Amino acid sequence: MADKLKKFRESTFGKILTAVLYLIMLALVMIFFTGEGLFIYEAF
Repeated sequence: MADKLKKFRESTFGKILTAVLYLIMLALVMIFFTGEGLFIYEAF
């Protein structure tokens, strides 16, 4: 299983998918971060 995952991540599609996932995570952090040192869920 680990060998298949490693081969997939080394493929072009795997690299693109990894980059897209990181961009989604970055976008979510930027959306939910208030800029005042707090995430929105901490303000409630």
